Amino acid sequence: MFHVEQVEHGGAPTQEQGMYISVVKDGHGGKNQYVLLKESYRTPDGKNRSRVVRNFGNLEKLREGDPDALEKLKALYPSERERKVRAESAAKTQAVQALFEESGWTELDEPRPFALTGTLR
Repeated sequence: MFHVEQVEHGGAPTQEQGMYISVVKDGHGGKNQYVLLKESYRTPDGKNRSRVVRNFGNLEKLREGDPDALEKLKALYPSERERKVRAESAAKTQAVQALFEESGWTELDEPRPFALTGTLR
């Protein structure tokens, strides 16, 4: 058995909060690690809490079945930071695409070799 901190249940997740993958060690100083899907939420009195939504089990056993299991789970349930990075990246891509379309370009020019002319001293 493993130890996970006790959480108070209640409150509803907001858009700023969400689910994420957490890897925890067992509570007895053992070497076992467990993969959990956790949810962040705010209590009615404004305190941040988290609760376990799903226990995916022992990390090593998951990796025996699929060596990329943890990475796949993290891709399915990105952290808040990862969601923000993805959103910022998408916004930048859209801005560049809009500028590209406004200029009337249909494709990028072929890269040209850079050549120095003259003598550098």
